[in-house]
Amino acid sequence: DIMTSDVQKKRDLWKEMQPLLGQENYKNGIEIKVLYQNLNPHKYSVSLIRQFVSEMHETHRMIAYLPTDPLQIKMRRPAHVHQLKKLDDEQYKVYNHIERSGVQGILMSRLSKAAAMSSAKCTSIIRKLEKEKLTDTFTNPRTYQKFYCVTSNNEQPLMRTEDEDAFRDGRGKIDEEWLSTVINVVLHQIKICDAVTGISAAQIQRIIKDSQLTKDNKGLPLTAIELVLQILLYEKKTDLIASSIPREGLEKFITHSKNSYYHLIQNIQRIRRNENTNTNNNKRSLNELHNIGATTQPSAKRQKINDSTSNRPRIAYDGDGEEEEVVAATDESVANIEKYSDIKFKFNTFDYASPFAQIPCQSCPVSNTCSDDGKINPTECPFLNAWLELF
Repeated sequence: DIMTSDVQKKRDLWKEMQPLLGQENYKNGIEIKVLYQNLNPHKYSVSLIRQFVSEMHETHRMIAYLPTDPLQIKMRRPAHVHQLKKLDDEQYKVYNHIERSGVQGILMSRLSKAAAMSSAKCTSIIRKLEKEKLTDTFTNPRTYQKFYCVTSNNEQPLMRTEDEDAFRDGRGKIDEEWLSTVINVVLHQIKICDAVTGISAAQIQRIIKDSQLTKDNKGLPLTAIELVLQILLYEKKTDLIASSIPREGLEKFITHSKNSYYHLIQNIQRIRRNENTNTNNNKRSLNELHNIGATTQPSAKRQKINDSTSNRPRIAYDGDGEEEEVVAATDESVANIEKYSDIKFKFNTFDYASPFAQIPCQSCPVSNTCSDDGKINPTECPFLNAWLELF
């Protein structure tokens, strides 16, 4: 009787959940807490809802977990569920890790570690998933690293920031024509600027906004401009003006082995995202307090709320499967990170006469520790392999 009662309660719960998950404002995801608030709290507990959602995700494969914080869920389309039910447990496990990586994708090294499988096993499973058109791959044009992501035609675009959307079309793919246009505009601005003073990402952002190159009144996000500048640096079309790089606090964002503009900007962008998340969380917390009539909290309590939402960010590099934790930025450096958007660039007038002039080994900061059988070796070096592609 107890078992029958539990089954009936889950059936009732699913009947009440489906209309909620199908609502327009919840189609792109809903938190468990919000789901609980919209259901009958006297009939369903939070633990029951969590258990049921987990069962619908693991066993019936009808619910997807989204790569958001806090965690959100969404209902999968019937055709997609039908495809996923054909997968065995290992294949579904790999698919879930790829799905939860969102539009950023996931490296094979991290996928293998998260799924607790060998790279060869994961590769074999991914071939099956790609054959079923469940997953796709894309290669970073700067680092030549391959990332795995879910196909956009199977799922609605997952939670993305506007920075990541800057060069994507409606299907979630890179709009190469639009990216090429922006690259040409940025390169032109660098060409015509003063060769001594140069031009910064922040200045280019203002020029693009004033020229109304985009339909968005805010113009292009700073992160998108920095991405284009990284591409131009990689293609040796531009150079950094070293004197414009802020020296104070620089050691918080780079290390001796990872000291390029790419590594610096990656960590600056992480802090920006964390700051935006903390700001949104602060606003949401204050709104919730306002909604329940707690508008006159004592100053000590308000300070405690603010302190709890201002955790210092943890920075980790995206390497070849290894996470190297860097010293967390101080509050002062977080407050002043925008100064790094004033790093200046100039047009590179030096013409490389030979591909051998571009060999990365001559300027490699870890060349003295590089050996054929070492942890750092020429075989796995992405920069040397990229250079060899020239021949």
